[in-house]
Amino acid sequence: MSDKDKTFICIVKFFYWIIYLNFAKKIILKNIDMKKVILVIAILFTTVLFSQITDLVTELNTPLDLVKKDNTIYFTSFDDKKVYELDLMNNSYTSLYTFSEKPNNLFIEDNELYVGCEGKTYLIDLSQNPITPTLLTYNSGSMYKIGNELYIGLITESKIIKYNLSSGLTTEVINDYKPVGFTFLNDELYFATTTNKLHKLNINTQNIETVLTTLDSPRSITFNGNYFFISEYFEDKISIYNLPDFSLVGSYSLEDGSYPWGLFHDTTSLFFIQSGTGKLSKIDTSMLTVENIETKNQVELYPNPSTSYIQIFNLKDESKYLITNSFGEIVIEGSIKNNQVNTEKLKKGVYFLITNKGKKYKFIKK
Repeated sequence: MSDKDKTFICIVKFFYWIIYLNFAKKIILKNIDMKKVILVIAILFTTVLFSQITDLVTELNTPLDLVKKDNTIYFTSFDDKKVYELDLMNNSYTSLYTFSEKPNNLFIEDNELYVGCEGKTYLIDLSQNPITPTLLTYNSGSMYKIGNELYIGLITESKIIKYNLSSGLTTEVINDYKPVGFTFLNDELYFATTTNKLHKLNINTQNIETVLTTLDSPRSITFNGNYFFISEYFEDKISIYNLPDFSLVGSYSLEDGSYPWGLFHDTTSLFFIQSGTGKLSKIDTSMLTVENIETKNQVELYPNPSTSYIQIFNLKDESKYLITNSFGEIVIEGSIKNNQVNTEKLKKGVYFLITNKGKKYKFIKK
């Protein structure tokens, strides 16, 4: 079925439910606010209509990271202790190698595939047959090769090191940071941290600059052209920023519990791992202005997770709101005052704030 056919069916179903519910209102639903019901249906309809995610592989066992070379994607399965290779030409995947440790980080350059496995980093020469990994160092984490040095982020030791591939020597670069994702642009090593920030390190001057401070559990970062992508684990989304000013463009919202991890961008597609649902997926990014990307200056909720209140940023001309639980039941409704909503009475869990214009925003009450 083509995308146009799916869109047409969604539209027909949407209007069918509107007609049905208005008819039902006259007969048995006199006490239900139909505007609220139709609002919820409209939100669901929009999500289906504009989704452009394509699942390439499903039912994977704890996938985490991925890289791409030509028409092949290499990805890790943490619990299987394997690195797999996916042939994009026939959409089939096979095991490349089974390790004794659990692999979680990858980096690729030409035929060199670097694999981080529970405190060890291996090098695989993809031109060899059979595959025989070479142990490089007893360190592992997010990686990026710059020249003849492999930069490695060590979360537990709160530092970034560089491993010289010629001499085998390891040198500490910076400390007091817990890095979880690397990419490199214009002599600067970008890295996200477990403190929900994005930094950049000039490898020549060693100057460190903080770029973003309001991320939510970032896991991986990548860029393409003027766009910078960040997977945010607990928010189930991939955020997009403009380069070089890092203004927020919007985000791709994923299904609940998808827990996005590894990212890799080629010319027109963003490939990514959904670790929670065991998927390797892609999004066509050739037109970043499609409707499933929320607009610039989108509404943001902070703090998230919340305890007693949430502050709402960039909300314009909207005062009424609903809060629903994960089952779609309305638990709070009211008016937004001073850009804040009180959440003290909510139990711990996942909720959705719905504005009077039909926008839906996920938050967590802890």
